[in-house]
Amino acid sequence: MRFPVIFVTFILIGFFFFYGFYRKEEDTKRYLVNLDLKMRGVLLTSPDCQNGFNGFCILNVRVIKGNIRYYNPVGKENAYFAEIKNDTALLFQDGVGNLKKGDTIIVDTKAQSITCNGLRYSILLNDDYRFYNYVNKNYSLF
Repeated sequence: MRFPVIFVTFILIGFFFFYGFYRKEEDTKRYLVNLDLKMRGVLLTSPDCQNGFNGFCILNVRVIKGNIRYYNPVGKENAYFAEIKNDTALLFQDGVGNLKKGDTIIVDTKAQSITCNGLRYSILLNDDYRFYNYVNKNYSLF
């Protein structure tokens, strides 16, 4: 009797693990690849990398050149990489705390990368709603 319970439990855990992985892949495709943002910009401030958001930082960028002038996913998407309004963009990225004000960055969401100072960062999505609450309260362009 014990074996079927363990087997069913194992199957359920495996299902939820693979479903979560599949959902993240779908989110990446929907939010990044389909967005197809290509942008060059300059950091207006040093990254805001608040503790408690697993290394995610907020980058305040003056857009020099980009193919999207307006992008407002606030309240429409669960996770998103950017907000763009005219010549200003907010980017949300992991592991960029070493960047500083004045750095030039190049963004390509189809390639899922940010390049700055010769370093390439893979774009990740943050699925923590508390992070977006912080962004909306302190930074949002909308």
